[in-house]
Amino acid sequence: MKKTGRLCAVLLAAAIGVILVRGCWVFLIEIPEDGERPVFMAGDRVAVDRTAYGLRLSPMRWWGYMRWGTSPVPRGEWVAFNDPSAGGQDKRYIDERDVFVGFCYAVPGDSLWIDSLGKVYRNRPRDHRPCRVVELPRRNAYVTLTPDNMQWYCRMINLHEGVRAAVIADSLCVSGHFVSSFRFSHDYYWMSSANERNHADSRTFGFVPDTYIIGRLSRILYSWDTEAPWYARLRAHRTMMKVRARKHVQTERRTKSVRPLRRHNRVRSKPKSLMMSRICLLSSAYLAPVQYYTKLYAYAEAYVEAYEHYVKQTYRNRCLIASPSGVQALTIPVVKPASDKCPMKDIRISDHGNWRHLHWNALETAYRNSPFFEYYADDFLPFYTQKWDFLFDFNEAIRAKVCELIDLHPKVAQTASYGFMDFGGRSDVCVADFRNLISPKISVEADVTFIPRGYYQVFREKHGFLPNLSVVDLLFNMGPESLLILRDSIQEDACQPLQNL
Repeated sequence: MKKTGRLCAVLLAAAIGVILVRGCWVFLIEIPEDGERPVFMAGDRVAVDRTAYGLRLSPMRWWGYMRWGTSPVPRGEWVAFNDPSAGGQDKRYIDERDVFVGFCYAVPGDSLWIDSLGKVYRNRPRDHRPCRVVELPRRNAYVTLTPDNMQWYCRMINLHEGVRAAVIADSLCVSGHFVSSFRFSHDYYWMSSANERNHADSRTFGFVPDTYIIGRLSRILYSWDTEAPWYARLRAHRTMMKVRARKHVQTERRTKSVRPLRRHNRVRSKPKSLMMSRICLLSSAYLAPVQYYTKLYAYAEAYVEAYEHYVKQTYRNRCLIASPSGVQALTIPVVKPASDKCPMKDIRISDHGNWRHLHWNALETAYRNSPFFEYYADDFLPFYTQKWDFLFDFNEAIRAKVCELIDLHPKVAQTASYGFMDFGGRSDVCVADFRNLISPKISVEADVTFIPRGYYQVFREKHGFLPNLSVVDLLFNMGPESLLILRDSIQEDACQPLQNL
């Protein structure tokens, strides 16, 4: 009996010790995917030091937020933190939410410059490109509100400050009062990803409050490759590997400007091979697919065909989106032309079936949970509340708006006739004809100049990656990084003229 009692006491003490160690000192997290390469790989089991920045006591459902000892997070250190994207709207306690990892790129008090492509700098870029300037709030410090940063701070106030805020007529209304500054009650950090293409960082979920910080990633205990054979799954070279801070962001640079973190990921200028007097010929398209917009990126000039005979069951009045049930087609009804040889520019839109309302509901249902739908919804809504007479005009207006949001500035013109095009005697002009090649009936493999590149999609886990959907699928999911996807989807070596007109 005494031996049994001692054994139970030892087991109880061991259990209490494990609970205390995990809850107060260190615990393991698993890296589920390769989004943080090259620092982390899928299958890495990483130890998190909970005491690095002060011990945050768990479970919070017992006593709320409490932390023993507080120290700031240094720049460059890899940090584990709870998902801040839902803030107070998530009824779960902070320590019960998903765990994210990232390195601390900026600390409270730092100013950041964010350009239209989502690149983040701690100093003004050398080329003085248009940027939105935001300052990371300090605890109990006032932040001045401007039209450029108001949206960022409005979101943080709603999520983490316990009050309601809204932007009304370029002014911020907090709890029913218009304010020009706001005092924040937390220290906020900017967390970045090791891979700039991985948008799961502060570009998506915003600043990270100090209350969401768990601890520092200290060491990779072991790494398990589930895709390898059973006898080779252990990555021995990664066992007990120390997680090192990113030294190039630890120390603030005193130069006039800071280069992007990775030079090879900067958006390049268009390849010279694609810009030498090359012109593409495109059909009119309703919310055209990604393939269509790669042509606007790659070619120096583009002409939209206005005088071709209208073709049914094409992208001219149809787009494809990703819905919860899979690929969904949205079709604009048109008035039946008087003859089969009616030019595209004269095709009228029909009001049959209240299609505008149906299309907008479909877009909202499909993408309301996407990272950037709420940022672009107001830009697209007018197209579904206003009446347009001609399909060609509607398509061109929405095409121009998409280019503006992506920060794509193509040189686009409308054809003056069908067939031969006069380019003022220029002999070096080579025209690539994509009018019939970009079609839902033709596989994208037929276009040797286009290779679909994968990107985040809301329903990817359910349906897998769905390539070459409407550009709104790319825009709502990737936001400012859409231009990078377009760039990487161009097959430069195969980009030869398809046809001389």
